[in-house]
Amino acid sequence: PAEATVFLDAAAGGIEPPEPDEAFRLRYGTHAGHPALTAAGGSPRATLWAVYDLVQRWGVRFLLRGDVLPAAPGEFHLPQVDVVCQPNLAFRGARLINLFSMGLESWSAAQICGYLDQLAKLKFNAVYHQLWCWQPYVHYECRGMAKRTGNHWFGWNYRIGDQTIGRHHFGGDGPFVPPDFVHCRNYDQRVTVGTDLVRRSLVHARKRGIRTQIATVLTDFPVEFCHVLGMPPLAPHGMGLAVSGGHKGADDPAFQDMCATALRAYVDTYPQADSYGILMPEFHAPEVPYERAWQRLDAKYGLHRVRTLEQVLEQAGSRSDFAGGADRVVRNVKGDIVALDLFDRLLDEQKILDDSAKPDAAIELLQVAEELAEVYGLIRPGIQAPCVLDYTSSRMAKRPDAFDRIGKSGVRPVVIMTTQDDNIGVIPQLATASIHQMLGLLRQYGWEGFQLRYWMISEMEPTVAYLSAATWDESVDPQTAYRDHACAVCGPQAVSDLVACFKILDQITIGLGDYGLGIGFPIPAMGIRHWEAGSRLSDALRADRTSYQRALALARSALQQATRGHDYLAYMIGRLEFGIGYLEMVDTLGQAGQANQQGQRAEAIRLLKRGCELARQSVTIFARIAQPTDRGTLAQLNEDLVTKLPRLLEAVEAGKPWTLPRAVAGERPYAPL
Repeated sequence: PAEATVFLDAAAGGIEPPEPDEAFRLRYGTHAGHPALTAAGGSPRATLWAVYDLVQRWGVRFLLRGDVLPAAPGEFHLPQVDVVCQPNLAFRGARLINLFSMGLESWSAAQICGYLDQLAKLKFNAVYHQLWCWQPYVHYECRGMAKRTGNHWFGWNYRIGDQTIGRHHFGGDGPFVPPDFVHCRNYDQRVTVGTDLVRRSLVHARKRGIRTQIATVLTDFPVEFCHVLGMPPLAPHGMGLAVSGGHKGADDPAFQDMCATALRAYVDTYPQADSYGILMPEFHAPEVPYERAWQRLDAKYGLHRVRTLEQVLEQAGSRSDFAGGADRVVRNVKGDIVALDLFDRLLDEQKILDDSAKPDAAIELLQVAEELAEVYGLIRPGIQAPCVLDYTSSRMAKRPDAFDRIGKSGVRPVVIMTTQDDNIGVIPQLATASIHQMLGLLRQYGWEGFQLRYWMISEMEPTVAYLSAATWDESVDPQTAYRDHACAVCGPQAVSDLVACFKILDQITIGLGDYGLGIGFPIPAMGIRHWEAGSRLSDALRADRTSYQRALALARSALQQATRGHDYLAYMIGRLEFGIGYLEMVDTLGQAGQANQQGQRAEAIRLLKRGCELARQSVTIFARIAQPTDRGTLAQLNEDLVTKLPRLLEAVEAGKPWTLPRAVAGERPYAPL
């Protein structure tokens, strides 16, 4: 009715502002004899969430890609409620730009800002950009050398042309670049556009009450600085474009200058950020001066009171279940000790930010090895500490002991939680079941919250719907969230089949965390590597292909029964068809490589031709359903499957060896966190 009133100010509505500042209250009453409702929070952003909550009570659902309005909203009414809502996890973050074309690195500023709007509606309160030294998002000069590298996705080239499947998704021919960079012709232009893009996103996030952070691996530098550092131009990750001086630690003046210069550059370029994160390298050098670094930190902070160096290394050496094995864990711990010493020297003693645009900038060290949690708690007590326990959520959920120990370490831990893993890559994933377990562990052991780690947002809608509800109501489980999500998006008749489909994808994703790392990793050899391996799909992956087929049947049935959300279901169906075809392609390429290794040339050629056909079919399916945020994935699939596999076939038919040029073939067994 026209006389109804909604108050967004607590005092005007006759109530006390709720506490704490993220809490909000919805209270029905009357005003001047007419219905009234007060939707007010303990802060402006909480009031914004109160409005979104009210709108949800009218039947609206918020997705990552847009809003779903109720099919039959009925007559206008004010809900007769009196409820105070507050989150059960204080920190609810999501990552924005990282790397790989299948992630937000390929998005425009407008797309990122639209995405931020949706995250605000879903009551996320933090975002961060994880930027890399070779990207066009910062510029600096040090010791007479200026940064001149400003590339996307490691400089890999995805060319759009007449043969590109789904060419209509792209604005024109030529190398695929993010939309805002189309007219850039040199480094300076790319940096200008890149810094403007990131700044716009930071400002937009602030308008939505979302805290922001700029994070980077501060010990990596573009290859032009290798001479300044006196090092060869190769970082341990082997992708090219970067040199890592992390192992030089706190005793090399040139390296210290480089780290100080880079950190000041990020702070000066992005003073709008609320904090800055220094990421620990994912891959450390094999030899680092960790003992000397430990001795200095121990003398200053008394580390031996909580852990000895021997205890730390012994614990790291027992982590054989980590992706890459215990040796990798030990190497990472040693490297992180050197990094802790380095940044303690730069920040606490040399105070390198005193001459920056933001001398009081909040600095966090991110992804410090979990074996050093108690040590970090002594060095920087009470600091927020984003932690990585493993690559996938299913692997993390198996480690309650780690949640318990880190929760008692003296830091405020936040888990970096995977919703879509790049090691599993381009095939469909749904991690809600594992994330549900993790939320229970976060609450049980007093963690502050989570940051989401992902690239594609293809299958994240059901998981994010769950997170948005469960972080405010502990009674919400995946089944409850799935049913609400499916009903709102596709109608009540589709719920049963769609929820069953989601549950199958959950179980597939749990298994892929154990045996599927690398299966769809978005690197230049993503197809050719299976030919080179020369092995068929494992029994577990074959079972997953069958499970995808069961999920596909359920999604098709849901589409037949749906009263709305047909585009949503068509997209899901296409993704499942793609995943099934992709696994068949992998199996066929493996058989072809095996035949080639056994000298069965004719059979190898026959199977390789079939693999090329399956690649085209799968990419055609993906192109049919691709959204604007999928263009980066589509560009890479075209290059690394549709273009490269036929080149391999031509070489095999001609009896010539063919491999990827080493400059672009570098790949790691696991991807960056």
